[in-house]
Amino acid sequence: MATNMADTHCANSASAYETGIPYAIKTLKTACPSCSLYMDAAHGGWLGWEDGYTSFVSLVKDLGIETYLRGFATNVANYQTIGTQCASDVDCIQGPGKDDPCCADPCGLLTQYNR
Repeated sequence: MATNMADTHCANSASAYETGIPYAIKTLKTACPSCSLYMDAAHGGWLGWEDGYTSFVSLVKDLGIETYLRGFATNVANYQTIGTQCASDVDCIQGPGKDDPCCADPCGLLTQYNR
């Protein structure tokens, strides 16, 4: 709901989420007050960028569920593998080792990393 609202299919689902998510969270927490609830916060393909996470934060506040949650789970849906782990001496952004297979960037996001 934090993205893709311009898409008719997504926009048409908004009211179901706006009603269903708070209902589910509050019902679960009432049934099990000692349970820790985590909300799916999407995947790194959009959550890591300012417009994605600010929309998500606003959404959680608007739903009124932040006090019921212990935290968030990311990279749950549309799972993105992290690829091959790089050795500690490889720096995919500045080198050395930019050509190492662990620096593969299939989503083209490497240039957007902020150091």
